Amino acid sequence: MAEGPDGAVWFIEQAQVGRITTSGTIVSYPLASAATDSINGMVTGPDGAVWFTERVGNAIVRVAP
Repeated sequence: MAEGPDGAVWFIEQAQVGRITTSGTIVSYPLASAATDSINGMVTGPDGAVWFTERVGNAIVRVAP
């Protein structure tokens, strides 16, 4: 999980990245890989996007809100 600059909480669950806003709204972004157990760490970058690494896809992933 990671906290966004706007206070929203980002999480990973069942092949998707989710975002819960401070008002309780949940938005989901599907991942290309279904292997969510291959995701290492999750951080919010200075650009406001969430970044994480994916072992199976050997990739660095950026998700913009």
